[in-house]
Order: sequence, then C-alpha cells, then structure tokens
Amino acid sequence: MSDPLLIEKADGVGIITLNRPESLNAFTAKMAQDLAVMVQDFERDADVRCVLFRGNGDSFCAGADVKGFLEDLAEDREGHAAGMEQRVVSGHLSFHRLRRMDKPVIVATHGKTAGMGISLMCAADLSLAANDASYILAYRHVGLSLDGGVSFFLPRIVGVRRAMEMALLGEPFSAGEARDWGLVNRIVEV
Repeated sequence: MSDPLLIEKADGVGIITLNRPESLNAFTAKMAQDLAVMVQDFERDADVRCVLFRGNGDSFCAGADVKGFLEDLAEDREGHAAGMEQRVVSGHLSFHRLRRMDKPVIVATHGKTAGMGISLMCAADLSLAANDASYILAYRHVGLSLDGGVSFFLPRIVGVRRAMEMALLGEPFSAGEARDWGLVNRIVEV
C-alpha cells in the first residue's frame, strides 16, 4: 500500500499530495495526524517558501473517509467513539498550523472536492481550480456536522447566506460558481 500523503520539495515549494486515488483521496484519521506533522515541518523548513496541496488521480479530495468510519464502527464501536475527540483535535491542528504559517498556502483542486477538501481550500491563502472541478458540502447527506474549520472560514469567504445555503442544502456547484463566490481565485484549463 502506498503512502496516503506524499511530500516533496521543488524550487522552494513544499508539495503535499493526497494519494488515495482509489477512494478519491478521502481523508482518514491517520492522514489528519500525518498532515499536522508535515505542515509543521514545512513551516519550520527555511528552504520551503510556500506550500502546495494537490490530489492524485481523478479528484482532489472526496472529504472524510465515511466508508472507513462505518467499518471502524462495525469493528469496535466503543473504541471508535473513545478516539473521536483525539481524531478531531489532530485534524484541526493541521488547519491551525496552516493558518498560522507565514508562508503562502495554495490548494489546487480538480475533479470532485467535498468536505475536508473544501476545508483545505478555505484554510489556504489561494485556491486554484481545474476547469473540471466540482464541489459539494455533503455533510448533511451523511448526517455529520461541518468540520475542518469550514463553518468558520466559509461564511467569511462567500458570505453568511451563501455559506448557509451550501451547508444546509448540500447541492453541488461548479468551479465557475466557486470562483464567482470567492472560494476559488483562478480556474485553469486541464
């Protein structure tokens, strides 16, 4: 099994690639823990002048690995519940470190992006989208609350009413709409 997060440095750019293409780069608890460490390492590395997030395969990030959540619950419900707080803390630590970083953070999305992927977009300084990108805040569809700081950042980016609409209705939107609403800075042809 390959690493779910790949790290490289090139010409002053620290690159973090989400690498679970078979699951549309759905985020696991382990990825959240590893991401907190990776972001801190790039923050402290004087050779890294900016950080780029991207996804391997057909999509940037399908959000949290809900299928993995269900498997964990079926296997050990009490253990899964007992570890939930630590998983949430680990995930939010990544976003805290991204926001405090004094280096530009760029997210480049393509294909489908949901949940945690949109949280990464909101936490970044700049957000780029391939022209094939599409987005959805699907939390309501799976009975989960917003996470990854999206409930804080999204209204500040797109406005309170638009953020409420996105979260409560959970309808898909295009790269063009994301750009028009201020969630994406630029769209690039792929």
